[in-house]
Amino acid sequence: MHAYIVDEFGTIVPDADDKIEFEVKGDGAKIVATDNGNTTDLTSFQSASRNAFHGKALAIVTSKNKGEIRVRAKGEGLISGVIQLEAN
Repeated sequence: MHAYIVDEFGTIVPDADDKIEFEVKGDGAKIVATDNGNTTDLTSFQSASRNAFHGKALAIVTSKNKGEIRVRAKGEGLISGVIQLEAN
């Protein structure tokens, strides 16, 4: 899941570095890693939260089972985003 911090016009905010927390729901689903592309960020890849870099971050998820996975990205003062995936 890619997470973007955008302004009221939907434009990515290039200097945004807000902390984004990722949550995953689904039978057997989990977050494998998060990243933001910042080579100086020493946050563990296994962390479920990540500061945005140039307004962007991502979470990599997996599931041991087939079915629906819901991934939420949220941050203080930000509008949450949710994506629904289907694990095959």
